[in-house]
Amino acid sequence: MSKHETTRSSRDRRSVLKGLGAVGATSIAAVTLSGTSTASSSQRGESAAIPEGLARAVATARVEYKSRHEHFEAFDPNSLAQPELFYAAVDRNGAQEYLPAAWVYPIETDGTEVGHIAIGAQPWLPPVIRCGTGTAPQHRAAEMTITGDSAARSDADASRFVYRHPMTFGLELRSDSHRQPVFVDLYSGVATTVDDLSPYEPSKMETTQAEAQWQGIRRSRRRNETLSYSASSSGNISGVPNWDGDVCSTDWIGCSPVAGSMVVGYHENTTGIECDLMDELADEMGTDDEGRTKPWNIPAGIENYDSSYNAHNTYHGRRSEIMSEIDSERPCIVSYWGDKSSTVSAESGDIDVPDWVPELVGHSETAVGYEQDDNSWWDPTEPPLHVTTYDTYGEVNELTFTSSSLSFFITSIGA
Repeated sequence: MSKHETTRSSRDRRSVLKGLGAVGATSIAAVTLSGTSTASSSQRGESAAIPEGLARAVATARVEYKSRHEHFEAFDPNSLAQPELFYAAVDRNGAQEYLPAAWVYPIETDGTEVGHIAIGAQPWLPPVIRCGTGTAPQHRAAEMTITGDSAARSDADASRFVYRHPMTFGLELRSDSHRQPVFVDLYSGVATTVDDLSPYEPSKMETTQAEAQWQGIRRSRRRNETLSYSASSSGNISGVPNWDGDVCSTDWIGCSPVAGSMVVGYHENTTGIECDLMDELADEMGTDDEGRTKPWNIPAGIENYDSSYNAHNTYHGRRSEIMSEIDSERPCIVSYWGDKSSTVSAESGDIDVPDWVPELVGHSETAVGYEQDDNSWWDPTEPPLHVTTYDTYGEVNELTFTSSSLSFFITSIGA
């Protein structure tokens, strides 16, 4: 297998959702999730602050632009399928409320899904949240089965698609026995009780920046200007292996070890998928049986694996760190926190706490490229940064980070 070839699994290895035991399941049942029709998305989206028509225009422009770039050549701006609307749990005067948050469009070519793109459905979310070559998150639900307490997606009150951040799209369900809402990550398959998750709380700066971008887009539309994208600067690293951790084990090995293994594989000029390397990094990082890793264990695990590596986490100046690492031909790891409380501790410098939330790292991916927007409506000195990542499942994403984005950190690895 060449350095650029990637073995992909059938996703069956990731089809069993983990964590439902935490809901108090006593019986064993397996229920296939189905009925994930998107036919009523537009009707449900009538309350979205960003209407579907405007979201589609932004998605079309971005897909057309990305179709001229490596990894995304199969994208066709004329092949956006019917979107699904994902919701965010927000705190309104002490009460939790669900608001439309993201329009997620599957991208199809000749009837085959070749990727997806997520567009903000509120003015406090960035216009382009992410795009990727993998299956749209709403379609992953139909591929998964639930083991543990039986649950079914029956109606809007019992289940809804939920957006938490660019790396986490999920499905909220209820346990038949306990009627406790459960959040299921549609990428990792890990399930968590909704009570353990904090509401979505964008910072004032995030909101102001996103609103400025949407105002610029609306102004262009009123002037009948064509929406388009261009880059003021960019950088890419070739030769980084893109591995699917599912290939190596029937149990999920963990996104952080897989992301780290691709960086190490690049530095060691590895030509084939290295399952032993993933296993060793999982041990050195202390990754648990559900694939979760403590953030400070990522660089420590890399250095324990081989002391010739110099690894560290960056909690401030993260966008600059990504660009610096890519420009220096060093792929790095970008990770989202599993819970907002983790961000507060990290930003204050207090990360040595004994009892953290269950999901310490929400998800990790390997960053291999970036580009900065050339048409920033917010601040030309701080344009949105679009980061190309390998998602640890063998697919490629582009994640959007603004200068005010919170809840993520960078692991830099020098050889």
